[in-house]
Amino acid sequence: MSANATLRNMLGEWVGKVCALPAALLLAVWSAQGAQTPPAGAQTTPAQEDATARQEVEEVVVTETPLHTAIPTVELIQATYKARHKGGRLYRLGQYEEALPLLLVAARKGFKMEQARVSFLYQQGLGTEQDVEAAVGWLGVAARGETTPEIRGRFKELWARIPQARRPYFEEVIDEYEKRYGNKANRTACKNRMTTTGVGIKRIFECDFMEAEFYGLVRRKKK
Repeated sequence: MSANATLRNMLGEWVGKVCALPAALLLAVWSAQGAQTPPAGAQTTPAQEDATARQEVEEVVVTETPLHTAIPTVELIQATYKARHKGGRLYRLGQYEEALPLLLVAARKGFKMEQARVSFLYQQGLGTEQDVEAAVGWLGVAARGETTPEIRGRFKELWARIPQARRPYFEEVIDEYEKRYGNKANRTACKNRMTTTGVGIKRIFECDFMEAEFYGLVRRKKK
């Protein structure tokens, strides 16, 4: 299944869940919650191996993240790709607690698919405590700028559920997320493009580091 098909399926299932959020839940102010520590398990399970890989990836990203607008290092770009790839695989397997920290690595660099997925996990309380403030913040930044019609549409549906009195507060939340995790702040860019396939024209949405091509790095396409 293509990345776009996966996004459409995921967001298609999302519509009802977003619209089902009670208005009372959106009236409160929630504290952002970090990813929970995965429970201890067998040392040889795939989840345990992914937890070890996740720790290695996060160490690179944390220690080598440059200041905003600074040129990212090759190591940071490669670590982000690795986290994004593993996080996507765990997400598809339903291993949300293990997937969330990895997806956050890419989401914090402006990758909009991962931002949308992180928003969904916080919204539903999958792999972490439910946090609607974080859900709105992540989906809001994912919907800004160049994005997919599906992400923008889901954000409009979520935004319609927020009471008018609370919207200025959530606008500030989204502004802060964009300041920290938007494309401009992290030297990433997203674009929609059309490509010709054997059966016709297909729309492709991609996010990547601006320096990736310069470094000769090929982004992992599988999600």
